[in-house]
Amino acid sequence: MPRRVLHLWALALALGAHGPQQVRASEAERAFQCPPQSRGDDAMGVPLAGDAFLPVFATPAPETDEASTIKQAIIVVHGAAEVYFEDVVKAVQRQKENQSTVVIAIALPDKACSLKDWAPQRHSALNGGYRAPIWNISGDQWQFGGLSEHQPDHDGVSSFAALDSLLAWTQKEYPSLERLTVAGFSSGAALALRWAALSQEGTDGRTALRGLPLRIVVVSPPTLLYLSPERPAASCRGTGETGPEHLCSEFGTPSGELKGQAACGWEWDDYGLGLGGLQKAGGATGSVRRVASDYLHEALDISDTEVAAVIRSRFETKDIRFLFGAKETEPCDRGSCPDSCAAMLEGSNRLQRGLNFMSHLKAVLPSYEPKCGIYQDATPFLSHNFTNWVLPLCEDATPFLAHNFTKWLLPLCEDPKAHEDDKHDSDANASKTNSEGPTSATDDKHGSDSAEDDKHDVAAEGLGIDKKFLDTPVFLLAADGKQLSDNFGKLEMHPNLEAWEKWLISEAGGGEVYLTSYRGEHLSNSAGDGEVPKESSWVGAETKWTLSEAGQGQVFITSEREMQLADDGGKVVIRRENGASAKWTIRACDESVQAAIEKATTRTTTSTASSTPTATATHTATHTSTHTSTHTSTHTSTHTSTHTS
Repeated sequence: MPRRVLHLWALALALGAHGPQQVRASEAERAFQCPPQSRGDDAMGVPLAGDAFLPVFATPAPETDEASTIKQAIIVVHGAAEVYFEDVVKAVQRQKENQSTVVIAIALPDKACSLKDWAPQRHSALNGGYRAPIWNISGDQWQFGGLSEHQPDHDGVSSFAALDSLLAWTQKEYPSLERLTVAGFSSGAALALRWAALSQEGTDGRTALRGLPLRIVVVSPPTLLYLSPERPAASCRGTGETGPEHLCSEFGTPSGELKGQAACGWEWDDYGLGLGGLQKAGGATGSVRRVASDYLHEALDISDTEVAAVIRSRFETKDIRFLFGAKETEPCDRGSCPDSCAAMLEGSNRLQRGLNFMSHLKAVLPSYEPKCGIYQDATPFLSHNFTNWVLPLCEDATPFLAHNFTKWLLPLCEDPKAHEDDKHDSDANASKTNSEGPTSATDDKHGSDSAEDDKHDVAAEGLGIDKKFLDTPVFLLAADGKQLSDNFGKLEMHPNLEAWEKWLISEAGGGEVYLTSYRGEHLSNSAGDGEVPKESSWVGAETKWTLSEAGQGQVFITSEREMQLADDGGKVVIRRENGASAKWTIRACDESVQAAIEKATTRTTTSTASSTPTATATHTATHTSTHTSTHTSTHTSTHTSTHTS
């Protein structure tokens, strides 16, 4: 079967100049350096309009042999480019994706720089005299798409246009890339969010150039772009430390509240913090509002009265994730985020602003399901949510803890730390229950076995699978050896053993489970008999499944409507079926987990057989790279049987 259509996962992490408390780079480290202080061998330039170039770091470079095997790209934009370039390279190496991932870091320069000075080893590929744009007229104009300074060889470049050019360049220079993600951190998150709202990129979850899947990740923005004039009520903007549990359910137009306040006047909804003034030719020539307006209308032929509605409708089709720091509660009036009158209408600290915005999106876009997470880590690039969204691998199961990975219930964002505590409490209770004592001679005989054996026994009673399969990435293999795959929302069968084929099984209560893809979407049973199942961001009855034994180490996956998940000749369907096409083999991605499960299964089989005087059993298992397994059981009494799953 031919491999799926290739698509790109490039990550543009826009890193701002005034980040939250987690940002560790000093002002000296943040300063743009030309030539670069380090990683000079990775420096190169991306052509922009006119004789301009965008300084970037990239590893591996497009001309290397390694580039031909690259499947995903991570692009770090602005801030301490060299510092964060190193951070993301380390994150990729930790996830063992360095053989398939290119890391690219770009900087928005605040001083003059020629390509010859920036990348002398590569300047002949373009023109050594190319100049980098300079964004230093105002410290924050680039966050909103503003123009760089006028130079003799170009009239200024919008930061939105620069980001567009980078995405196009990346897709052309790395033709085997598979997926694109654009993300922003701190002030760069402000850029990423506004770019996401106004750009044609990401519409229907795809890039404009090649139609590749595009994800946008917004991390710890200092301010948000509201999609309607309403703002959180005063009760949602308290100056106290409201924390990750903060909830806002009341919004309104703040005209009465603002009356007489000259700092806000009637401009709280102007572009930058809202959509006001984005009509054609809105704002003075060269102003941020005019540049943003021109950028929007170049791609859309719409009337001024349609602007807000069109922006909202396109926003709904985009795959945007939000990540907020649990400790980002320092009041904005202490310098942690903008404290203008209009900005303070969004909330009193970064975390509160982010949570308010999640509720705003749900209120203004009723059919939209915003997704957000809370990170505890000092560096958001190494957080569970971020790593999972960008580099989901079997080798590191921690990011796949059920609550960290799957539950995107709003308006509260998921706090991994809180749910890890819940999980520890649950494990402790289970351990206490198991330690109350043996209930039979067999239990007494094996009472000295490890706690891992106890977990295996307990799980087998209620869920039909070994408990070691819970909260760790698994493959779901059909009878023909192919895996259930989430092809960006389309369920298929594939022979691949990659991120798309990885699923998480988590307890749903009452002996049922959730089945969650690498995208954080839950397998849903809402389709009709014989139809392809769908996925849902919400947990409920339609996303609950029962796993039951189907013999020979396989299981039936049954919905609450008593229909089974089945492989109908390569097509995934749900139907009333208990034949071979509805039998699935669950295999842990992590080989050490799989080996432990097989060891426990072998021990249980041997123990059971030895208690019967007329038979002995031997269980051996071998696995190839295609995950075909052969189990041979020999019974001395009557027969020998061999089967392959």
